[in-house]
Amino acid sequence: MTDAIHNDADPGHLSTGQRLCRSRFVLKSEVFSTPESSTYWLAQDRDQDEEVLLYFPPEAITDQEAPTKEFFDQISSWTRSADSDWHRVIHIDREAKPRPLVALATGPGVSLGKRLGQGGDALVWEDVAPLIEKLTQHLVSEHQHGQVHGRLSQDNIRFLPNDDVMFVGAQLDRTALQIMVGTSHRCLDLRPLESAGIETQSARIPTGVDPPRLL
Repeated sequence: MTDAIHNDADPGHLSTGQRLCRSRFVLKSEVFSTPESSTYWLAQDRDQDEEVLLYFPPEAITDQEAPTKEFFDQISSWTRSADSDWHRVIHIDREAKPRPLVALATGPGVSLGKRLGQGGDALVWEDVAPLIEKLTQHLVSEHQHGQVHGRLSQDNIRFLPNDDVMFVGAQLDRTALQIMVGTSHRCLDLRPLESAGIETQSARIPTGVDPPRLL
């Protein structure tokens, strides 16, 4: 079965039920998107019979060959590294239609936003403090292993059934943002960044000068 594109007017459109990567992945629901227009979808991996998260980089990157190559080369190098447990990447397809993607292993769990929402109006500091402590411990551990977080939010901070913390795709988002900012003095469409209030430095970085790296 060919991979379906459900919106002829928008070739990059994603929708529930869509099959990607020779029908291996079936889209179930959009989980969240970032200010840079990266998108995360819950999908069914028909090869492994399990749910996964599909990450779609911003179209401002994937619409052009050089940024696309830079992004996926970085992700591919991480999957070959010895210290690769943090990212849980199980599949990379830069040629996927309608949009290139990265598949991330996931498991049952809830986002930080939903976890906080479970307390309702009765939520008090004593309920929140243990969550903050757990998040801080996980963040410190990530940094000690050189795994710098990126675009953390209530959506991509998740709690697994054993109450462990998982940062979903944070390094992917950070890399996408670095590439978008780093090439902003060229010809990327930076309207998603600018509309989100993110400075692109396009007016301050002259051609041929490397931009500063995000820390």
